[in-house]
Amino acid sequence: MNSDPILKKRNQQKLLLNTYRQTDTGCMVWTGQVSNGGYGQVMLKADSGPKMFSASRAAYELFIGPVPKDKIVLQRCRNRLCINPEHLELVDTVPQDYWHEGSEEKKAS
Repeated sequence: MNSDPILKKRNQQKLLLNTYRQTDTGCMVWTGQVSNGGYGQVMLKADSGPKMFSASRAAYELFIGPVPKDKIVLQRCRNRLCINPEHLELVDTVPQDYWHEGSEEKKAS
């Protein structure tokens, strides 16, 4: 995403300015733009120019490291808007029942 450390720091700050921390879960909840699917999305300056990223993928890349093209960034906490790097993991596929079994949406119903 960013080879320039100054640009990387600015992008990290942009992400953090658009979050709040849930004290009970530790989630860093994205408060910026949200896709129709319920995921955070953000426009960041990449080496190649402005680019739209999912907020969780951007958080992973900016705070942990590169995301291979064949991997998916998944929230272990099952909160689609969480961008806490400690809650993010790389997976090959999303289990079919991942967003239903034990999810926040199911708990709320």
